[in-house]
Amino acid sequence: MKKDYICDLDGTKWGGIDVPSVCPNCGAEGELQAPALEEVFTYKVVLEKKDPLDTIIERSGIKAHLTIREVRDALASNLKLKKECEGQITLDKAKIENVQRNHPAIKDLKPVEVAAVLIYADSVESITKCERKLEEIEEANTLLERTEKEIAEQVGIAIPLEALKPEEPKAPVDL
Repeated sequence: MKKDYICDLDGTKWGGIDVPSVCPNCGAEGELQAPALEEVFTYKVVLEKKDPLDTIIERSGIKAHLTIREVRDALASNLKLKKECEGQITLDKAKIENVQRNHPAIKDLKPVEVAAVLIYADSVESITKCERKLEEIEEANTLLERTEKEIAEQVGIAIPLEALKPEEPKAPVDL
């Protein structure tokens, strides 16, 4: 398999089969670049369905059957998680502002101030985790969108216009 590298120091790019990971220009260690999606996978229709979103597709490189609906469901799930993370960040930032406004001198730790410090620390930690998760979600969504386009191009599935944007997850129904 072809490997592509980029130099950490001068940005030189090189690649090939069984190439060294050191830059041919300056000798610095290179960073292995992920292969482009289109170089890794090919797609073919296994079972065509009436609704193109439910057509079963085989992906080479790894054998996996999937539907565009499953890709859309993953996108919708990520959109829901993204909204939850953004909401949590807003809430935690408000908590931090409240603690800073109401307890500027946290040196004399009284019980109520200890509680405020705990709320503050918890919120800072939560924001960091949610922001990291949002980055992961964006990366996953980019890959899912590229996968959907690549599938459509390789197997010739016409994606209905109403299906261009993934649906927001539906609320569970109480029975």
